Amino acid sequence: MGIRYNSHHVLRIAGNQTEVQTWIAQVLAASSLTIRQSASLVGLLNFCCTALTYGRTHIKSLERERIRALSLHRGDFDAKFRLDSSVHSHLLWWNDKVAGATAPIRKLVFSLEFSSDASPSGWGSYCQGRSTRGFWARKKRTILMSSNFGRHVSRL
Repeated sequence: MGIRYNSHHVLRIAGNQTEVQTWIAQVLAASSLTIRQSASLVGLLNFCCTALTYGRTHIKSLERERIRALSLHRGDFDAKFRLDSSVHSHLLWWNDKVAGATAPIRKLVFSLEFSSDASPSGWGSYCQGRSTRGFWARKKRTILMSSNFGRHVSRL
């Protein structure tokens, strides 16, 4: 599978889109899946987002479930978990859209720059000369530091 672009500056998924649809069908049919399987699916769908407008919006719920399960199972990627029903509706959206997926090539013209960062002690952001920052509440910091996720906080 790959990404193709044409002279009209449109991106398309090249190759077999049914591979994505097969993955989705297997996930929807399964009673549970491993965190590793969900991470692989997120990776595949993220790749497809290059040629599918609004695709990332429909990955967020799966990504949240994966992160929550990873935290609950203390970083064990082989642990199994059940998907929330909201994730099912997003996967059905993917199943419908991936076959004819196209997206225009974006022009890198930015009108607003926004930066954010987070660390185990706090967070901060900057936009148009204004900044804000804060420290994590003690309870939130304890949760972050007790998980693998907290050791790798790199963006807000």
